[in-house]
Amino acid sequence: MLLILYRTESGANVINKTLEDAVNIQITVRNDFDIINPQLKLSKIDGVNFQDYNYCYIPDLNRYYFINSVVAINADIFNFECECDVLETYKADILLSNARFKRKIKQGDYIDPDFEYRINADITTHESNKGFTGDDTMILTTVGSGF
Repeated sequence: MLLILYRTESGANVINKTLEDAVNIQITVRNDFDIINPQLKLSKIDGVNFQDYNYCYIPDLNRYYFINSVVAINADIFNFECECDVLETYKADILLSNARFKRKIKQGDYIDPDFEYRINADITTHESNKGFTGDDTMILTTVGSGF
């Protein structure tokens, strides 16, 4: 199976990343290979500093990966911890979609809830020393202080 290592300075949230300095490596994977977060053990290659690479592609899986860390196990074996880059892996589907993913953030896209914030809440106050009666479903919310 082919593994292609790259260097990229493109952000994690970028589609069509700029990939540079490709290095092709033949690898063999085991049956317990994690396709989403693979760990790859690679043998040292003369003239290639694995620490310089932060991105890779496996054509047989048609998946792109961030290389989160490269750790030397010994002088000749390196462990790569990778994570699937879903934006680049599925960029064709994303770019062909009708979603509004290119819209800028507008006021109201994010909320800053506080104790007064609620969404379509029906509030009923029960003051009693007995349990609830009837067929209604209740959600009990309490707010207290740490004093």
